[in-house]
Amino acid sequence: EIVEYRTAWNWDEDMDNYGGDFIPLTWDPIIVVDSNIPNIQWVSLEYSNTDDRASLNAGVGMLATIANRGSASAVVYLGCDITETGVDTNVGSYPGGEKIDPNTEVTIQFSWRHNAEEEVGITCEILTPTQLVEDDAFGGGSASAESITWYQPGDNEDGSILPIVIALLIGASVTGYAFFRMSKQSDSDDEEDMLY
Repeated sequence: EIVEYRTAWNWDEDMDNYGGDFIPLTWDPIIVVDSNIPNIQWVSLEYSNTDDRASLNAGVGMLATIANRGSASAVVYLGCDITETGVDTNVGSYPGGEKIDPNTEVTIQFSWRHNAEEEVGITCEILTPTQLVEDDAFGGGSASAESITWYQPGDNEDGSILPIVIALLIGASVTGYAFFRMSKQSDSDDEEDMLY
C-alpha cells in the first residue's frame, strides 16, 4: 500500500508529503491517488504593461497568475516558448519556485526578452513532476499571451547618453571660459591698483 509520497512539487523539507491515506495496491490497471494533492491551474498570463510593442533592448515584464485548487501545497516552475514556433524563449532561468498553498493564487513575475523584430506571442507551461504517469494528474497545462510587436529602438529611443555628454562638455567649456575671463579681469584690476 502507498501511505505518502513526494514529487518535485513538494521536495522541500518544510512541505508535507502527498497522500496520507492508506491506498491498497490492487491488480487494477489504474489506481487513482487523489487525497492530499495539489491541483494547479492557470488563471492568466499577461504583460505587466498594456503596450502592444516591446523593445528588443528592454524586453517586457510578464505576470503569470496560477491557482492551487487542491488540498496540498506545491512549488511550481514555468517553461516558456514562442507561441508561433514552439521554440524556447528567453525568460531567464525557469520562472517560479514560489510555494502555492491550497485554495490560493500566486502571481509570478518575470521578464521576457526576444532577439528579432517580429510579431510573436509567448506560451508558458507549468512544468509537472516527472514522477507522475499522467502529466495532468496534479493539474498544470499551458497559457498564452497575445502577440506583441518587437522592435529595435532608434538612437533617440534607446536612452543614449551622447546628447547628455555633449551638453556637459559644452557647459563645462562655457563655465571654464567664464572663469578664465573673470580671473584675467581680476588680475588686470590688481595691476591697475598697484600702479596708483
